[in-house]
Amino acid sequence: MIEVAISKGLEVRGRQAFTWSGRPIRIGRDSESEIKISGLGFMRFSAEISVGPNGYVIRETSTTNFLRINQRPLREFGPLRSGDVIDIGSWSLRVTQAMSPVGKLVGGLEVADSSVPQSSLIPPSVSSDQAEAAAQRLTSTVTYLRNALETVQRSWTTMSEEEIRRECWEILGRPDSPLLTQGCAQSEIGSRAISEVVGLGPIEAYLSDPEVSEVMVNGPDTIYIEKNGRLHRTEGVFTDESSLRRVIERIFSPTSRRIDDSSPMADARLQDGSRVNAVLSPLSVRGSSITIRRFTHSALTAGQIMEGRGASEQMLDYLRRSVESRKSIVVSGGTGSGKTTFLRFLAAQIPHDERLITIEDAAELNLDHPNIVSMESRSKNIEGKGEITIRELVRNALRMRPDRILIGEVRGGEALDLLQAMNTGHEGSLTTLHANSPRDAIARLEVMSMMAGYDIPVTALREQIASAVELVVQMSRDRDGRRYVSAISRVDGTDSGRIQLEPLFAWSREQETFEEVGVLSC
Repeated sequence: MIEVAISKGLEVRGRQAFTWSGRPIRIGRDSESEIKISGLGFMRFSAEISVGPNGYVIRETSTTNFLRINQRPLREFGPLRSGDVIDIGSWSLRVTQAMSPVGKLVGGLEVADSSVPQSSLIPPSVSSDQAEAAAQRLTSTVTYLRNALETVQRSWTTMSEEEIRRECWEILGRPDSPLLTQGCAQSEIGSRAISEVVGLGPIEAYLSDPEVSEVMVNGPDTIYIEKNGRLHRTEGVFTDESSLRRVIERIFSPTSRRIDDSSPMADARLQDGSRVNAVLSPLSVRGSSITIRRFTHSALTAGQIMEGRGASEQMLDYLRRSVESRKSIVVSGGTGSGKTTFLRFLAAQIPHDERLITIEDAAELNLDHPNIVSMESRSKNIEGKGEITIRELVRNALRMRPDRILIGEVRGGEALDLLQAMNTGHEGSLTTLHANSPRDAIARLEVMSMMAGYDIPVTALREQIASAVELVVQMSRDRDGRRYVSAISRVDGTDSGRIQLEPLFAWSREQETFEEVGVLSC
């Protein structure tokens, strides 16, 4: 037997007692759900309770990550015990009794409070009129809350986020609040309104999901996430363009990055290390856009890479020995192919008795190394001054007694400065760049070095590249989201003015395995 106490805004379909027939008890907004959730943003079936080997188990069935058990975001939890609190979005269920199932599931399920108007329980088959009405309720609540906060005489800068949210709930409890005057389900509409006013709106839930690697906002009404290597369109939306702009401002305000109509594009780093890019409307034609690349707190281990079929044991052992022997390595690949993640793995192989200098546009490497200095570029201020470029940081790094220099990504003339550093006592340096193959990576290094503005003969430049770079690691990504090392090539000097590359390892599509195709040496 399992008994669950249900908060307002939830309702139980049909009866309160269920005969266990092997079919899970579904929780969602669909009319077929045994426990129906009111409100927007929920999937047809968001979660389900079923019988596991040791008792009742709750499992999230959607990609929206609304499920939290005892305040922890989880995809699955069980067995359920008395006192467990299940949060689905803004609704809460509390397990009052849980015993081993014995053929029947007797639900002491309390029907939603009758004081909640049925109009606030949005049916699962939401019509366009109902959806529009719900959106209007949310918009009016957001507007009311913003106006009320402007009149409150408080020093918001000295208050914690929890205190501000508590203040917002007090405001929404006033007699003239839209939550009361319009008969809205307070928890859901209120939570969403507060998130838009003082938080990050509908993307907050996705940023707390450890399985979401990227959040992409293509406009106020279109939000995608990348989860387990695959893209999913979410049901979350911003109320309007102005709400989206406010969230962008909220993201960038703690950083040194400027974003406004005069400077409508910017990159920044969130407090957890995640990388964010924003483009304001009208440059982004369908509304302002945000792209957030989630930060991975720890470097992947060799075991994790092999488990994900990212590389073979022989390849990783060769790269480990190459890093230890101070070979300079370039990691190339397309967007989202795992370049930075793999660079972090390579950097983790550097001995701890060496001094590292890392240089990035937005610091995200976060290496666990005892002797490290991390530097980050800076954009212009509102007066057009104060810019610090990657090139300037590379030049300064040479005065800091580095053993190795790591550049998160080379994009321009700093490539020449890095090559010179590699050729003047800083072997074993690492970097990434965008390229489709090892040959293309070498060609891009050549082009970017020319962007430094010096009139260097091509033959001399190629000699510089050939003597500085020793290995090119190519990263790729399959259609199923798997990121892997598709090739490792060694730079073998020049011949007739052309840089020679010798393939060492390559992914065989026919054999679906990694193959050694060259002679290895460290």
